[in-house]
Amino acid sequence: MAGIEWDILAVANAGLLAGAARNIGVNHTTVLRRVGAFETGLGLRLFERMPTGVLTSGGEELIAAAGQIEDTVTSLSANWRQAGWTGFRKRHWRRFL
Repeated sequence: MAGIEWDILAVANAGLLAGAARNIGVNHTTVLRRVGAFETGLGLRLFERMPTGVLTSGGEELIAAAGQIEDTVTSLSANWRQAGWTGFRKRHWRRFL
């Protein structure tokens, strides 16, 4: 597994695949493919395949942890920007997760 797929968090936040795709600016099939590949890499189904994208218990656990990571990265980025250092963005974290 290369890293956290942030599209998973977008789907969980939007509640719908199409809404997540719209929010992150990609086609819904792209999000579906990424979610499927991430689930395969984990060996764990994160979403029940229903119109509303219901999370499994494993999905709920992962989303809670991913949400905390996203909050931490957002907070760090804001602190660094406030301190005048703007060279590090959330997208850089993908290499480390």
